[in-house]
Amino acid sequence: DYTTVGMNNCGSDSDDNDDDYVELANDGDTDMSIGQSRLQCLFCRNQASVDLDDLINKHLPAAHGIANFASLLVSIGVQDQPTWVQFVAFVRSKNFNATTTEDGRLQQLLDEFRVTAGAVQDGSGDNTMPSAPVGDIDDPLMYEVDIEELLQSQGLHATADLRAAGKSNSNSQAIDKDQRIVELELQVESLKTQIVSMSTVLRRFALGGNSDDVIPAASSRTIAELKDDEDGYYVDSYSGASIHAEMLQDRIRTGGYHDFIAGNPLLFNERVVMDVGCGTGILSMFAARAGAAKVLAVDCAEVIARAKEAAAENGLENRISFYRGKLEQLDELKVGVKVDAIVSEWMGYCLLYEGMLESVLYARDHCLKPGGAVYPRICNLLLCGIDSEELYQRNALYFDNVYGVRVSFLKERCLSEPHVAYDLQSDWVATSSALVCSIDMLTASAYTSAKVESVPVQLTALRDCKLHAIVGYFDVDFLGNGDAGVNVSFSTGPLSQVTHWGQTVFYLRSPISLSSGQVLEFHVSILPPHDSPRSLLVEFDWSNGTRSEFRMD
Repeated sequence: DYTTVGMNNCGSDSDDNDDDYVELANDGDTDMSIGQSRLQCLFCRNQASVDLDDLINKHLPAAHGIANFASLLVSIGVQDQPTWVQFVAFVRSKNFNATTTEDGRLQQLLDEFRVTAGAVQDGSGDNTMPSAPVGDIDDPLMYEVDIEELLQSQGLHATADLRAAGKSNSNSQAIDKDQRIVELELQVESLKTQIVSMSTVLRRFALGGNSDDVIPAASSRTIAELKDDEDGYYVDSYSGASIHAEMLQDRIRTGGYHDFIAGNPLLFNERVVMDVGCGTGILSMFAARAGAAKVLAVDCAEVIARAKEAAAENGLENRISFYRGKLEQLDELKVGVKVDAIVSEWMGYCLLYEGMLESVLYARDHCLKPGGAVYPRICNLLLCGIDSEELYQRNALYFDNVYGVRVSFLKERCLSEPHVAYDLQSDWVATSSALVCSIDMLTASAYTSAKVESVPVQLTALRDCKLHAIVGYFDVDFLGNGDAGVNVSFSTGPLSQVTHWGQTVFYLRSPISLSSGQVLEFHVSILPPHDSPRSLLVEFDWSNGTRSEFRMD
């Protein structure tokens, strides 16, 4: 049965623990409405606050000597939302109450969790803890804390090539500085699960969202029609430095663009080039150095101010003009501006996520000269199947038993939201790949290219296998067939070198057994939802008449 199960019954399996929960999370206050949830301190019963910042930055340093909560979490192995849920459940199961800043039991608690969590992650543990409460967890701390945001605020954001050390806490009673500098690998896969906006979804669920409303009808709205307040989250997400550092450090991505532009000076020399979604301006500077007469760099985010500084720093300020705003709304680019070439790194997770394709095609239709070019030219979206009991247990089934605690609503979300993975092993690939759509940026329709509607898919089993997930990825060719120049191409698939896009994993509710050579047939649709044109709705319609549905926010 591959049908998505609804979420109408996500309460506790038993009411026996309700009083215990109120005592722990509410400190006697029974007003638990979302937006005014009282967040009970993890380490004592003396503090509950509606202000997460107050709890972390004031109470923890004053009462428990924890000056940097984010570094403490990293040092004990809390590196993503699942391990945060695990940590909260573990501490709550201990009914812990530290009374002073010198309470040595706090250090013992942290050490116990670090050792136990490490054993679970390397497979030597049993994923359970004694005395854990039975029943579903509904602790506001689990969804009020955005781990990625917390780590980023302390400079602990990770990329695929980054190892972060657990920084010592200033209070020696909580963490011994000389003994607690622990180097560990922050798994990019887990941090990137935030791309599916777990915290946003959990809040929406807590606010009473009905599972029947999780996947509304496809949107007919365009990106250009979004108001500033509607699109602010997307724009702001590209205003910080860390996301751009991560993209620049992606050698496949940035190196691919560099090699193509630098390797084809005849395509750029004395040309007018537009960079759509310029970010840091790196592609604009590549084009200017390749001889472009003028580069028009366009972006909505405030990072464009930094891009202008970078251009000046590299002596290119007279060759690049910067325009902040949506291309579709910039009057100075609407009339009379014609360019010879458009470059853009518009591709999102599963190729189509974030809806930037629409803006690039708008630029093509309104700003590109006849005979002009768009780079990259060809983008292909593909699907394949993977067989990995390990990955399935680690993610889809993990919330069945978080140290003896069931967290069913997180399991449901895991099975109804895509997961971005960075550690898929090549031997997990169990089927052929199927082409879902091929976008030629010179000829694609601006109205239909961002939508995949009921496309037939055939995946042939490469061996006897059990499929645990369908994986989406994309390939890129900078030149089309017959185009003059030196072509550069890259793939984001599981058989290629990892990129910051990773692969998009859609877990199956029930794994599918296939024999070698057997063909799995289904139809796939990928559409923007009505309430969020930058998001994606993904549907797999199986041959037995059932459907799996996913939402990517």
